[in-house]
Amino acid sequence: MTEKTSAGWDITQSIALELDTLISFFGKHTMMQEPVQDYAGLLDAILPEWKAELPELTGKSTQGRSFLETLAIVTGQLHTTDYSAATLEMRGMDLDGFRQGVRRVIHESGLTVDLSGDDPAVLLSSYSRAVYEAYGLHPLRDPHQRTSAEMQVIGKILKGGENHDRFWHWLDRLYYEAYLPWRKTRQQVLDELEQQAVLGLGKESGDDVPTLFWLPDMNPLLRIPELKNGVENGSLKASFWVEPFALADSWLLQPREIFVTIAQPGAIYQNFYRFSNKVAQRMQALADPTRLIILRMIRNIGMNNTDMAEFLKVARPTVSIHARILREAGLIRSFAEGRSTKHEVIAEELDKLFEDLRMLLDLPDKP
Repeated sequence: MTEKTSAGWDITQSIALELDTLISFFGKHTMMQEPVQDYAGLLDAILPEWKAELPELTGKSTQGRSFLETLAIVTGQLHTTDYSAATLEMRGMDLDGFRQGVRRVIHESGLTVDLSGDDPAVLLSSYSRAVYEAYGLHPLRDPHQRTSAEMQVIGKILKGGENHDRFWHWLDRLYYEAYLPWRKTRQQVLDELEQQAVLGLGKESGDDVPTLFWLPDMNPLLRIPELKNGVENGSLKASFWVEPFALADSWLLQPREIFVTIAQPGAIYQNFYRFSNKVAQRMQALADPTRLIILRMIRNIGMNNTDMAEFLKVARPTVSIHARILREAGLIRSFAEGRSTKHEVIAEELDKLFEDLRMLLDLPDKP
């Protein structure tokens, strides 16, 4: 897949990728909890019962599970902008049809993938790795865990699946009652993004190598050399994705095509950056062996500074300073008992910190 082709480029939209992003908000609520003007209308319109129902339909978390993206790839709906048309293909496919679709996608890709098995998760993970390696990218994480998690969701919402009717009814309500009204308020943003792309490229589509100078500095086509080389040597078509979320660094690699957002960093990135700072501040409280020992000492019972100082062979004020750092990070609570102050671990806050770190790093769900 390194031969020269007339890959070209276009400016595109994708309702499936938009919905995939929307559903990912349910798994990334911590990063989206701060009020942001651009998304206030959308987040307020998402009813609490919808949030509660999604884990029942798809599992405990949608984090890292791009199941609508995968369905769009298999059904050929990545470039579809109409919700009804895109989802009609998805909701009408049963498991056998999905398996056949996966095989068709692999066959049409021209990639060397072992098709001897029948497990769609194995086929998808092999296909995903082959796509990356075709362009000189080597994923450090085994894609099989991710594709297996996706298939647990997809199998339930395909035609004949246990949650087929409930999920698509749920998605219809989410789209028509919350997302579509909000998306209409973002039409000016979409128009401006498209105009920006046309100004940078000169027209809406082309067969030549696209200019990239107009893209934001954070754009994957500028910061990932393999993707940039693929576009410039003609082995990758660049589909410049116009989306309403201002994702800034989102991309999807397919055989002979790269979907890449063109937005400047927006509210999602700003929230992500604030979230990263909060996680880093709490992690810094753990970045000291003495404080880690203190946490272990008070994991079961509260202890005061004097007792801990004697155990640690340090001055009492030193323990007091360490306790203050842990308390300010929200990892311990301090309370008066007589004339002394005792400290105890807040176990749920440590659990939350580790879960937030997993979310920040976009690690796969724990089995």
